[in-house]
Amino acid sequence: MTKLQQIPACLTAILFTCLLSFILTAKAYGVIVDRIAAVVNGDVITLSELKERARPLIEKYISSDMSREERAAKEKEILKQVVTQMIDEDLAQAEIKKLGIKVSDEEVDEAIASLCKENNLTMDEFKAKLASNGISLNDYKKDIKKQIENSQLIGSQVHAKTVVTDEEVLAYLKKEAGQNPGEEGPFYVLQHIYIAPKTPGDPNSRQEALDKAKEAIAALKDRQKFDKVAKEYSYPPLGQAGSYLGTFAEKDLSRTIKDAVTRLKPGQFTDVMDTPDGFQIIRLKAVNKTQAEQPLDLSKIDRATMEEARKKLLREKLNARFEEWLRDLRSKATIRIML
Repeated sequence: MTKLQQIPACLTAILFTCLLSFILTAKAYGVIVDRIAAVVNGDVITLSELKERARPLIEKYISSDMSREERAAKEKEILKQVVTQMIDEDLAQAEIKKLGIKVSDEEVDEAIASLCKENNLTMDEFKAKLASNGISLNDYKKDIKKQIENSQLIGSQVHAKTVVTDEEVLAYLKKEAGQNPGEEGPFYVLQHIYIAPKTPGDPNSRQEALDKAKEAIAALKDRQKFDKVAKEYSYPPLGQAGSYLGTFAEKDLSRTIKDAVTRLKPGQFTDVMDTPDGFQIIRLKAVNKTQAEQPLDLSKIDRATMEEARKKLLREKLNARFEEWLRDLRSKATIRIML
């Protein structure tokens, strides 16, 4: 007769009831410990997932010298920030599936190979580096795949719909040059000749630059046109903007330049001005009451300046468009946060 058969039937029933109670209690306890932090269109983000994701931030910003109340408040703040990020990621993943965006294993391998090349690492060295940080190659590939998917999603939904026109670049460059219609004048329209030593730090080269600047002054005093002299003597050579330096309010000029320029009449130029990097001659082309009197011509701005301005405006527009796109996704989703 087995030991179980020796137990009376009533006691067996009691043991079964206790076991069932233990199982149910354990399940209930599991729900309490790993409760729901948020629900996004029916998909659950658990508290344990959220805390694991937030762990690096919690370890960084919560210290042992904080009071219990301070730690609790800081942790709550971090969890709210991280859960918002996780919600946005879930919404993005749903859009990726909806749009049929797929990234192949070959694309992931190419991205990793490119990363190894940029950091001068062999694949074995790369794997070892991942392992030293507790990351497996397979897990890293999953992360890279998500990054590429998100990049393609943002490219199709945000980047492709965002453009920066020449008119916007013009308005930006005018603003950077201090051409704000609301500001009060006077505004000084300046040209310059700049001559830097060909070998920085070499006294002989600096003397040659000074001699060249004196030759330029002599040419100007000989009534040669400023643009012509600037083109001939400037070093480095002038770009497409030519001798045009910009239009400046008095408050935007350095003390040295302001003292020199405010003594000039339109058409006059300074003597050679010694600067740490070279020598400069400045001509006052005009004094305007408003910025509108001195339009900025895009055709005279060099390509590098144009593209730099365009990139900056594009970044600003992309950030704004991305936030708008996320707000739109959130407004269409069913989101519940239970923190």
